[in-house]
Amino acid sequence: SNVPAEANAAPAAEASLPLSTTQTEGVRVPVEERTTPQGFASEAGTAARRNAGSSPPTSGALSAATVPAAPMGVEPGKSVLDGVVSPDRVVDEEADSVKRGRRLTGPIDEELGGNIASAEELATKILAAVRADDSQALHALLVSEREFARIFWPEFPQSRPATNLKAEDAWFFHNGTCHDGVSELVSSLGGQELRLDRVRATSGRLDFANFDLYDGIVIDAVDASGASVSIPWAITFAERNGRWKVYMYKA
Repeated sequence: SNVPAEANAAPAAEASLPLSTTQTEGVRVPVEERTTPQGFASEAGTAARRNAGSSPPTSGALSAATVPAAPMGVEPGKSVLDGVVSPDRVVDEEADSVKRGRRLTGPIDEELGGNIASAEELATKILAAVRADDSQALHALLVSEREFARIFWPEFPQSRPATNLKAEDAWFFHNGTCHDGVSELVSSLGGQELRLDRVRATSGRLDFANFDLYDGIVIDAVDASGASVSIPWAITFAERNGRWKVYMYKA
């Protein structure tokens, strides 16, 4: 799994991807208590907010209907300061978000740019950029710093006030990880003619209030000789209201 920081105790450099909500008739309802059961598979991630008349996902296509929800959150670790009462100690009023896997937030107006309508379309564009040996095109498929700060970061437990972490700090590490992932992808496969076979989310789907993350992405393709090639470096896809982008590249 590629779930960072408080989602699986990953280092701070990966504190950019964590975590649940319950659902009532296809609509997410933020709740104070932990989602029960943990890892409940919803019928349609943020796709639940699409028009009721929209077409169901193509059979086998990557979507909330075909990818099971992954467990989110971890039990908070013990601290030597537990039980210590001091006027100088910061009170972590959102400590439960670590266990829940996400902060409780309301709806937002920000949308993902790019107008890519499916994981398969996104993967096809990735393969086209690889064929062109174009790192810049691969970066263009990635969430922007603005999108990271306004859509994603506010729901991550790492963003709660007690951590004193800012979106720009998290982006610095996140963008560095993505840069390394793009470099590895281009150096390994740049210039090759690859045709998409399928897209898999091997670590499942993380449901947030305003977006979904599909983790452990593997793009299965076929090269010019007919040999199968599996591409693991565009490791996390993001979807919001039917729009898709790469959330993270990772070497």
